[in-house]
Amino acid sequence: MDKLVTIIRKPSGLFALVSQAKYKFKITLQDSKGNSLKELANYYECVELPLKLLDKKLFPTKDKLLNAWDYLSKVREFDEKTLARTSLILQESQLDPFIELFDLPVLNLEQSEKILKPSAAHPRAYQGTKYQPPKTKQFKEINLHPYLCDEKNVNIILKQFNLPSEKEIKFPKAFIKYLLPLLKAADKEKVFQFLEVFWTLRLDKKQNLLMHITRLLCLDKNLSNVFRWCQIVAKQPLRRRAIFIALLIKLGVYLLSPTEHIEQYIDQFNLLTPKKYYVSRLFFFLLVIKKNINLDYIFVGFALANKYKKDYCFEHFSNTLPPPIEYIEKLDSYFRKSRYYSDRLALNIWDCCRVLECFIDVISTINWQLLPIELAYDYINLYLNIKYYDLEEEKLRLKWQFIKAQANKIDELLHSIDSLYQEKFIKALADFYWRWDKISELKHSFDVLCFLLKRFCTTPFKEKTDFAETLSFLINFSDSSLQKVLANIPNSSFLNLEKDCYLENDSRLIADGIYVLVEMLPEFTINSFLNFSGLLLKVAKRIGTLSEPNRYFLVAEFKEHQIMTTDFLNIPLPSAFLILENTVNEKAFNPVSDKFKNLVQQTGKAKSQLLDHYKEKMFKDLYHTKLDILEQLTVNKLQKGYVVVAVKLGKKLDKKLDYALQFMNYIDLNRRPLRKFLKAYLRGDKDYLYNHSESQTWLKKHLYLDLSLWNQGIKFSKSSEIYGMVSIEVEKDPLEVLKMGTYVGSCLGLGGRLTYSAAAVMLDINKQVLYARNKKKQVIARQLVAISEAKTLVCFEVYPNKLDKEIKAMFRDYDKLFAKKLLIPLNRDENDEDDKDDSYKISNVISQDWWDDWAWDLNIDD
Repeated sequence: MDKLVTIIRKPSGLFALVSQAKYKFKITLQDSKGNSLKELANYYECVELPLKLLDKKLFPTKDKLLNAWDYLSKVREFDEKTLARTSLILQESQLDPFIELFDLPVLNLEQSEKILKPSAAHPRAYQGTKYQPPKTKQFKEINLHPYLCDEKNVNIILKQFNLPSEKEIKFPKAFIKYLLPLLKAADKEKVFQFLEVFWTLRLDKKQNLLMHITRLLCLDKNLSNVFRWCQIVAKQPLRRRAIFIALLIKLGVYLLSPTEHIEQYIDQFNLLTPKKYYVSRLFFFLLVIKKNINLDYIFVGFALANKYKKDYCFEHFSNTLPPPIEYIEKLDSYFRKSRYYSDRLALNIWDCCRVLECFIDVISTINWQLLPIELAYDYINLYLNIKYYDLEEEKLRLKWQFIKAQANKIDELLHSIDSLYQEKFIKALADFYWRWDKISELKHSFDVLCFLLKRFCTTPFKEKTDFAETLSFLINFSDSSLQKVLANIPNSSFLNLEKDCYLENDSRLIADGIYVLVEMLPEFTINSFLNFSGLLLKVAKRIGTLSEPNRYFLVAEFKEHQIMTTDFLNIPLPSAFLILENTVNEKAFNPVSDKFKNLVQQTGKAKSQLLDHYKEKMFKDLYHTKLDILEQLTVNKLQKGYVVVAVKLGKKLDKKLDYALQFMNYIDLNRRPLRKFLKAYLRGDKDYLYNHSESQTWLKKHLYLDLSLWNQGIKFSKSSEIYGMVSIEVEKDPLEVLKMGTYVGSCLGLGGRLTYSAAAVMLDINKQVLYARNKKKQVIARQLVAISEAKTLVCFEVYPNKLDKEIKAMFRDYDKLFAKKLLIPLNRDENDEDDKDDSYKISNVISQDWWDDWAWDLNIDD
């Protein structure tokens, strides 16, 4: 907001001297340097603009002053009107001390009377005669503007009106123009105090600092307060002074009374703060002062940042007692041995003390040295990561209170577990803590969780597996009675869960399916897991490939199915048999055997015993039947609209097409173009992608490309010590291309976070996937290659990540040979200089989006 400093009069008119911001304020808590730093040091300026252009809000009597000024441009006589207007101008405006009017004559306001002397014509000089002397000349119209802009002539005008002349006090010109107008209400002592500020801060030579001090005086009428801040500014390093005032103003801290306590902290801040990070830390520091936060806590953070991570971005604060810096430094020193050590560790501990009450008390009770270093690092991160939970402040506080109360129990449980399983325990617990936000969920599930985790952290379970997400859902959505069932389920069911969740993508699909099932059908899900865990997990994985809304629609439909709504326990067996006969098809398991049917028709004592046995078996096998029906409903949902097309064309939906349909239902991006492709594929249109308008448009821009060679690839095979004969080929089957992530367990596979990108590779004519296969045609590795808009072959990383160098070297040889045959250069290879510009652009042709995994430099040692 603009602020008026004073009104300056010049021969050319009246001008407003206005203090304003030169730049848009954009300093944040991030590190500020370069142009931002220069802008902040020169943030305020004073500009002169014609008074008539000044916003009336800044000077309400503007019109009155302008009228007076106009009047004085044509003065005919020095009467009361002239006096009033002259006084107004002199009171409301000032001279510009930097302008001197050398050519302006002294103003002569006296009208000289003609002295009549005797002459031959009038010997008595008109005295005693009837003749009258000639009239004196009238007063000429005069423009007072230039004279009001000159100090000597102003005094002459004042004398004409019998007014005291202005006292000539020899202040510095810059002081007169910028500071003195803002000190009108000050007494003589205060004016001289600010004159002292002027000389101390060398404002005669520091124009930017003068502008900032002027702004400060414009904003704060408490001159004593401003003077005190100016004294503090004088203690700042020369190059930091203007920045200090700019932030002082922008954050509103200048309104605070600068106590001796604050001044001491500012001195301490200057000693602690490196020049490079001064602005960002000062911004944070002044915010803390404004909020009246415990500064001792903040200075612990500054000290830790100086020691471990100077560029740490300080963003958050609260009234927290300072943690013991010696203990934090001791922890950092210990964990520095970890291969996963982060230089942010000490500051993360410090920040957790702000977010989590008594955090340092919790971690200080743990004897970290008793644990292997990597496990100890995982353990401390279990607590450090709590501050990152995306929760409102109160909810996080309550959650932390619960976790804090369980800390000793968790520590005891961890040390009671075999060391081989301790990492598994920590990672599973971290996953549960992250997922459960409500205190009711934590209280409801925590004891069962601890019981099961201790059970899973021993033989026959594996030392490193991750099925925590699915287990979390099973525990959380079960009531107390179902939790007891879950706690007593045999190991075989949990071993199946562990096996099926071995791959991260599969684990995510199973968890997505289980979530909906156990939320809507908890009793059915837990009992199915008890009796037919393998089948349940298979069906859950398939459900997980559906979009989230479709998962709920499917389970809701299944819930209303006759197999689910019939109370088989309380209806006569013949009725149950009839319902099952009408419900179960050839694709679903029939829980009623012929022996059971015959037995129902028999009589005798043995009948009752056998009936109980077969009834119990039927009720158990009903879960098998229900899961089969649910699986069939899921398949129907996935294949809806495609089966009809396939039947018309006399085709079957084989496993590859079934995978493609699951793939299409799972992705969000690229779903529509993939759907269109699959329908064309079923119709037998093998050239759909080539003939697509977007493909043709791209090809017209890349006429140099040998399309046949690009689609067919080159022949390449080589013997490997590990895999035998290995061949690398461009994959020509589009449905096989979709499996590029699934084959190697990457995030492009079904269930991965970037599944949509595999669809893009299949859809776009400028992308190909290379598969390395062994003699049995099994995929052992894959690579994505693409044509850039700069006409280069861009080769991406070879997957899986843990791959023998020998296979990577084969891909490197293939890439070089392929580029040579295509007559286009490689985007980059291992011989390029590090500073080579390896940027590239790879277009989306038919696809909407794809994940750029960054080009490989063909270095096999990384």
